[in-house]
Amino acid sequence: MSRYYDNAPSLYEIRCENGEIDEDAWRYEPVDYEDYYMIDSYKYANTFPKEWAQNHMEGTGPEQCGNCYCYGSKDGVFLGYCLNCAKYDYNGERGPGLDLEDESEEDNGSSEAVSSVDPNENQTPASEPESDRMAKLIAQVKDLDYIFQIAEGKVLSDDQRSNDFFGIEKE
Repeated sequence: MSRYYDNAPSLYEIRCENGEIDEDAWRYEPVDYEDYYMIDSYKYANTFPKEWAQNHMEGTGPEQCGNCYCYGSKDGVFLGYCLNCAKYDYNGERGPGLDLEDESEEDNGSSEAVSSVDPNENQTPASEPESDRMAKLIAQVKDLDYIFQIAEGKVLSDDQRSNDFFGIEKE
């Protein structure tokens, strides 16, 4: 099979797109496939607990966290939370967090690498306390997640918080 068909939509996805299946009827119920299951329009690995997939904390998981969607997914299938959500929101209770990267073709092994970040390794100047740097990082991540929510249309255009966020004043 050609590599151009690796990410082709499933028959179920095509039927939903054509209106043959009412997507709202299954919205929060897992739909099982061979290698994954779907909740809403997100694919989850069979190894990811369904209870967790149906019960993400606010701002976490592939639906609400851009980092989880990017770094916790492989080929569009969510495997686990990003490092930030795993550590700061779930306190390690739902795993240590993932940072999936494509390995070079020289490895000839699996196409994913899981790495963890040690917060004790200081990569920035020591003039700023670590707690201040972490607070700034968390604030930036929340801002970025809010921007993703705006881009996905989950925030109303007349929302005062979005106007304040972008410095827009009402006339």
